[in-house]
Amino acid sequence: MYQNLHYHTKISDGQFNYQQILDLCQKYNISIVAFTDHDALPDKKAMKI
Repeated sequence: MYQNLHYHTKISDGQFNYQQILDLCQKYNISIVAFTDHDALPDKKAMKI
């Protein structure tokens, strides 16, 4: 089992939004992921899951 405990979203300096990351995790059977954006919090739209 693989877990990614360090991932940045578009809110910070990453390439994907939250939903895209969660979709990729599901596709590749990654059961745990931690979002580690720099000095930023998502708005309610970004967290629509």
